Amino acid sequence: MNNLKKILAGFALAGVTALNPVSADTESPLPSTMAWTSYPTSSTNYAQLLALGNVLKKKFNVSVRVLPGDNDVSRMTPLRTGRVDLCGCGIASYYASEGVLLFADAAWGPQPVRVIRTSIADFGMGLVVAGDLDVKTPADLKGKKVAWVRGAPSLNLGTEAYLAFGGLSWDDVERVEFPGYNRSFDGIIQGLADAAFTMTSAPAPEQVAASPRGIT
Repeated sequence: MNNLKKILAGFALAGVTALNPVSADTESPLPSTMAWTSYPTSSTNYAQLLALGNVLKKKFNVSVRVLPGDNDVSRMTPLRTGRVDLCGCGIASYYASEGVLLFADAAWGPQPVRVIRTSIADFGMGLVVAGDLDVKTPADLKGKKVAWVRGAPSLNLGTEAYLAFGGLSWDDVERVEFPGYNRSFDGIIQGLADAAFTMTSAPAPEQVAASPRGIT
């Protein structure tokens, strides 16, 4: 196994995409520096990519700069323009490859995105709900303030699916717009929102749980 294969094997820990195809048989030396984009600093994705960067630095003397982005578009744009080499983009990589949702635009269109590795971990996806509300099922979210993150269809579609389990849609809740993932959880703590979408292993739910509002 050459060095590049070792790196690709390491990326099994995180969802990473690249616009330029990479051959596992390439024998060229590794670059001395790399730039990647990730979810915000309070995300599991950011922590994963930092860990991978530390491994590359120790094993191969490769410096990795991880640039956090608040939403799908802010993470994908540097990849499209060539500013970064890789992106920890999650499901947004599929949206960009198909040219759908926010990527259904002449400036984007279907992107030649190649998925190098995806992560399968022991976590769940769902809505963090403030603990000072009497919300026990998705249906109880009717009339509540639910976060909607600009430029992040992956988060918003997840929220939409969760609402659907309670027979609800965005028309049945108060949609509160936020500019990024972190801001939506700050909004819960500050009382501007009641619920936001995330994964159960992310730091954001812990922050809400430690706040005066608590967590459901």
